[in-house]
Amino acid sequence: MRADVVARDRIAQFDLATVHEATGRVGLLKSYMRPIHAGAHAAGTTVTVLLQPGDNWMLHVAAVQIQPGDFVVAGVTAECTDGYFGDLLATNFKARGARGLATISQRRSSTQPISARRGSREARHAG
Repeated sequence: MRADVVARDRIAQFDLATVHEATGRVGLLKSYMRPIHAGAHAAGTTVTVLLQPGDNWMLHVAAVQIQPGDFVVAGVTAECTDGYFGDLLATNFKARGARGLATISQRRSSTQPISARRGSREARHAG
């Protein structure tokens, strides 16, 4: 089931804390999750992905399922410092209309809106 486009776009204008409180205090990211790019925000229908250590195949699978307005949330089954997401996937996600990616895994360089675990190479550079 996909979120209503009008509702999705309206909720995107609010900050995370407001949405979190208005929806019964559910869905808040862990404190170590931070946008890679300062001031980044996005809202969309969630496409969830579970990655295996060192293997980004499921991000490629998700890329062909993305519809305009989707936001990808990717988890990893075990700790791994490999870069799962880079310009190739970012270009594919963007071409299909994805609004962003949230993951606790590492990422390669990309300009796509991404939230990642604080302490990753890119999160440290983002401030």
